[in-house]
Amino acid sequence: MSTQPAFQRPSRRITPIGEHAVDDLRFIRETMERAAGLTAIPGWGLVCIGATAVIAAALGMRTANDTAWLGTWLTESVLAIGLGTAAMAFKARASGPLFQTGSWRRFALAFSLPLIAAAVLTVRLQGEATRHLLPGVWLLLYGVGIAAGGAFSVGAVRAMGGTFMVLGGIALFVPGVGRDLWMAAGFGVLHIGFGAWIARRHGG
Repeated sequence: MSTQPAFQRPSRRITPIGEHAVDDLRFIRETMERAAGLTAIPGWGLVCIGATAVIAAALGMRTANDTAWLGTWLTESVLAIGLGTAAMAFKARASGPLFQTGSWRRFALAFSLPLIAAAVLTVRLQGEATRHLLPGVWLLLYGVGIAAGGAFSVGAVRAMGGTFMVLGGIALFVPGVGRDLWMAAGFGVLHIGFGAWIARRHGG
C-alpha cells in the first residue's frame, strides 16, 4: 500500500531578492535606453510646419499694413500648433505607451510657458517704434520652449532649440534684415532642416 499523500502541493521556486533587483534594474536601464533613442517630436510634422512658414513669409511680404502682417503670422502660428500637436500625438501613439502621456505632458508644459511670454510681449511691442523686434522675440522664445521641452529628449531637439535662440538673438540686434526673411529662415528653413534630421535619425 502506497504511503504517498493523496494531495501534494506543487513546490514553487522562491526567487531570491537579488534576482528581483537585477531584473528591475535591467528593465529600468532598457526603458531609459529606449527613451534616449526616441523622441516625441515629429520630424515630418516639423517639415510640414516649415513649409507653411515659408508660405506665410511670402504672404507677409505682400501684406498692406502691419495689422495684416500680424494677422498672417498669428494664423500661421495657430496652423503650426495644430499640425505639431496632431503629428506629435500620432508619433507618440505609434511609439507605445512610454510616450503617450508623460512625454507629451512634460513637453507641453515646458513649451507653453515661453509661448505665453511671447504673446504678452507681442501685445507690448506692437508700437510703431518696437514692432520690428517681434521676429527676434518670437524666434528667441520659441527656441527657449523647444530647448526646455526637449531637455530630456535627443540631441537634435536640443540643438534645434539652441539654434532658434541664436537666430532670435541675432535678429534682435540686426534689425536691418526684412522681418519676413528672419521668419522664413527660422520657422521655415530651420524647421525643415531639423525636421528632416529627426525624421531620418529618430523614427519619423
